[in-house]
Amino acid sequence: ASGKGAGVGKASGKGAGVGKDGGGECVVLSTIHSAKGLEWPHVFILSAVEGRLPFYLSQNDDDLLEEERRLMYVAVTRAKDSLLVSSPRWVMAGDIEPERARPSRFLSAPPKRKAASGSSRARRAVSARKR
Repeated sequence: ASGKGAGVGKASGKGAGVGKDGGGECVVLSTIHSAKGLEWPHVFILSAVEGRLPFYLSQNDDDLLEEERRLMYVAVTRAKDSLLVSSPRWVMAGDIEPERARPSRFLSAPPKRKAASGSSRARRAVSARKR
């Protein structure tokens, strides 16, 4: 899976890097996989379009598609204060002409399973999306 995303600000959690000197704010570019267990004040999920999120190879496999959905959940729940999800109108597919992009199905489809009712991270993610 491609799993693109970025966090801005001081990261919190095990393995959170905040610059060479260990202090100050910075921009962290991260895959969704490597962001597990970390949080940032502001999170940007880039290029949330069909073929990238979910990754095109998972579209005909229910198990892989469910894993991509879990990755999207991980990405959304990294945000402490704000979440921005981008979905470009056009994408390049190799060296061919740009093609019209379709927003990711995960932006409109409800998850198949409910988040744990006591999950503060899930509540923050929902709150961040409403802003």
